[in-house]
Amino acid sequence: MADTPTILYVVRHGESESNRNKTVGGHFDAPLTDTGRLQARQAQQALHKVHFDVAYSSDLQRAVETGEIIFGKPIPPSHQWKGLRERDYGSLTGKSAAHQQTIHEIVLTMPDAEIPHYKYVPDMESDHEVSTRFINELTKVAEANLGKTILVAGHSAAIRTTLMQLQSVGYRAFPSGSFKNAGYVKLLFSDGHFIVQEIAS
Repeated sequence: MADTPTILYVVRHGESESNRNKTVGGHFDAPLTDTGRLQARQAQQALHKVHFDVAYSSDLQRAVETGEIIFGKPIPPSHQWKGLRERDYGSLTGKSAAHQQTIHEIVLTMPDAEIPHYKYVPDMESDHEVSTRFINELTKVAEANLGKTILVAGHSAAIRTTLMQLQSVGYRAFPSGSFKNAGYVKLLFSDGHFIVQEIAS
């Protein structure tokens, strides 16, 4: 009999106040808006046939609340991990999201090989840094829950850059803004590696 697969559904949080106000969220702990809660409930309906054995989230309230709406019960504090947070935007945090559009425009002019390590400001995480951190945390979640179906509530840049790394594609395949609020990706964890099975972005 084959081993039960380990499956992760990694969901972006619903609209946050930072999204609504068009400011850079990053590690700022912005709550969900009413629209964000509605988006989370819509994601719950889209995934209603999936039985989640366990749920994790970043420790930022927009991810925690999204995860709890989809999971249907509280996510224990021990499953709210700082390592699952959004990209750290450093000194850009809380500033106008116009900076993110500027970053997008600059990146599109760069050679593909340079993009993963680019930083608009010195104290922000690069694509490579955020994806490596996020994949490491997802691996810990999967290894602690082998054979289970796991919900992970996370953030846009962390999910996008992870997809880029897992699928060995460049920024143009998953540019900034391409992963919608409450969108999700389904991952299979096998032999220490992730396989992308579905993207609903």
